[in-house]
Amino acid sequence: MKAAKRLWAAALAFVLLAGCGKPTAGTAPAASAAPENQEQPVTGLLTAWDGRRYYTKANVICDSADMTARDLVLQMDGQRMLSGYPVTDGKFLYYSTETILEAPEHRTQIWRSGLDGSEPVLLWQSEAETGISPVSASLNGWSDNIGRLVVFAWQDAVWFFIRQEGWIDSPQVLCCGNGETQARPVEYPEPLAQGTFAGEMDDQPVFQSFEGERCVYWQLDLATGTVRELADFPEPVHSNLLVQDGILYLQDDESWELCAVDLASGERQVLWRPGEPDQGLGVQYVWDDHAFLMSVERPLRYYSLDLNDGSTQVMTLRGKWESDGREFVVYAKAPLEDSYVVVCRRNEFIGIGMSQAGEPERSKETREYYALIKKEDFWNSVPEYRYFTWVYGR
Repeated sequence: MKAAKRLWAAALAFVLLAGCGKPTAGTAPAASAAPENQEQPVTGLLTAWDGRRYYTKANVICDSADMTARDLVLQMDGQRMLSGYPVTDGKFLYYSTETILEAPEHRTQIWRSGLDGSEPVLLWQSEAETGISPVSASLNGWSDNIGRLVVFAWQDAVWFFIRQEGWIDSPQVLCCGNGETQARPVEYPEPLAQGTFAGEMDDQPVFQSFEGERCVYWQLDLATGTVRELADFPEPVHSNLLVQDGILYLQDDESWELCAVDLASGERQVLWRPGEPDQGLGVQYVWDDHAFLMSVERPLRYYSLDLNDGSTQVMTLRGKWESDGREFVVYAKAPLEDSYVVVCRRNEFIGIGMSQAGEPERSKETREYYALIKKEDFWNSVPEYRYFTWVYGR
């Protein structure tokens, strides 16, 4: 059991950004406002959804306006591949790429494009062989843990962070104003402390640093470079789950107790205490006053935790592989209005592509089929889906 706990502690430390809200009723992610004809511009951390569309980790656009799903083709100059998947402000996509290893000069880039991937603009490119890369992070925990480019919209500009690849270093800040085509470095009066991106509070980024055996959270004012220390904890005691809307979610490594810490006030609230700690239920993500729990030992079990009253119930929603009928767990991928995007079916097929040498090659590919499910139906395991229709070609 101790080995399982250590494994969970290490894994949970990686889960930095689960799409969620404060533990109060009716909270919705800040980036879920409808993008069409919006009166107020989007501010704060950008996500892979904009209230109407969701950009999946398989580079598929799910559009709730006409309930279609189609492949997203991101145009990239030269021999490049995605390194930070797209996020959106409802007007543009932002993503990062890097040159493939066989290229003579290894560079990383930040791009802006239209919502369908058209008209790409290269906003920033590293110098060759510098090891500098844009910061990416998971957006909603284990349900969709692919790295997304970290982008903040603030004061009529978008802000990015770059770091020395493979090291916990001081974040370097880039800024690109609306209508500009180049992201420029931002010089602050004082150099920033070492830290890794951990989330957001009041539309500003929060970073996590380690000082000795303590874990420190601090907030950066993008406009001035002012740093505000928010909270610190004994590093070995808890696993960091996420920081969203100024709430830090922590789970105890021994008792599995789940807490929420208001970083502005320091107030700590116990959200859940398991009746039998030895059973070990770890949090995978938190959304809309609910947490998704998974057992740490086999046979794996999945539960919905209501954060308002602490009640749990077994999650029974399962999808199927079309080829052999195998089942998989249905996760909430993204919020679109009053529903979540989920994957209900998967299918494997052989794809025909072109190798780097220009020769035809065959590869096994997976097609996922997406649907919407009302939030209350998801958390109560009611399989009432509205399916997206696949549209092939651009």
